[in-house]
Amino acid sequence: MKKEWRCSNCSTLLGVIENGNLILRYKGVEYVVTKGQTMAVCRKCHRTNTIVVPVTTGSLA
Repeated sequence: MKKEWRCSNCSTLLGVIENGNLILRYKGVEYVVTKGQTMAVCRKCHRTNTIVVPVTTGSLA
């Protein structure tokens, strides 16, 4: 199941949570966050957004 992480101000897509991992993609590079707190500055409105990725048994596939 996928869940979108969007900017709290302008709803720009910041990342996707899939299989318990936060996936961030930008300009052809993919970052995978497996647990912990992540902060991102929205590229459109510059608002700082924070998400906590819980520790799960999800795997990188």
